[in-house]
Amino acid sequence: MKGYHKSLGPARYAMKVDLMKASDSVQWDFVDATLITMGFPRTVIDWIMVCVTSCQFSINVNGELAGYFQGGRGLRQGDPLSPYLFVLCMEILSGLFYKMSANQEFKFHWRCKKDKISHFCFVDDLMIFSKGDVNSIRMIRTVLTKFQDLSGLYPNPNKSDIFLSGALNAEREQIIRILGFREGELPMKYLGVPLISSRLKAVYCKGLVDRITSKVQHWTCRTLSYGGRVQLINSVLFSIQVYWASLFLLPGQVIKNIEQIMKSFLWSGSDMRTTGAKVAWDQVCLPKKVGG
Repeated sequence: MKGYHKSLGPARYAMKVDLMKASDSVQWDFVDATLITMGFPRTVIDWIMVCVTSCQFSINVNGELAGYFQGGRGLRQGDPLSPYLFVLCMEILSGLFYKMSANQEFKFHWRCKKDKISHFCFVDDLMIFSKGDVNSIRMIRTVLTKFQDLSGLYPNPNKSDIFLSGALNAEREQIIRILGFREGELPMKYLGVPLISSRLKAVYCKGLVDRITSKVQHWTCRTLSYGGRVQLINSVLFSIQVYWASLFLLPGQVIKNIEQIMKSFLWSGSDMRTTGAKVAWDQVCLPKKVGG
């Protein structure tokens, strides 16, 4: 995505696809066919499909459960089997993309040509890349249409975004019309972090600071000792920052803001007071073997 905020360079295209009601929309016959394709024994497939298709649902009406009815499709969220089955179903989409990218008429995104990358897929978070070429866009549209006919998983046009760079206005309009998605703007959120094309700015890290603040404000900490709060800081709050820091160089101001939140939580709990520290923060952050 580097350089997508510029209009210079070769025409290139990226799309973030949101699958509409992904877990709830998978067709059961598609799950069965996927397991057959993956080479599962018929007996095991029958066991799995019984678990998937025998579920019943009720509706909460005015605080009371009203009746039960049989499901017709979908994978239950929270079921231990569901994530594995969904990933296997998405492998079929990857197979369609691999077959498409083997066609000489498909033109790769110039940064992806060497490794022949056409898409990234993490569960239902799908990113697709290609050259800003109308024929390539039509091929991608064909793959998405074929997959939705097979699986019941439809791209959501209201939540799917197209990012174009280096393309002429006439080509941009044609590509948007073919795909039926809106033209997006960077940064956008992908896998919990902002997807950007330039250096990370403090304003893009608001989601990180807000998430850490929300965690602290929803904890009940009156009965926690200082040691207990330290454990929460190390295991929960700091791990959120580490995830972002593994991807970006965080601005200094953002790091200061996060440290202030952690310091306030340590000494005053969810009240978040900025006074009343018992020990200097630099001392607290030292390793335990040297007195931290």
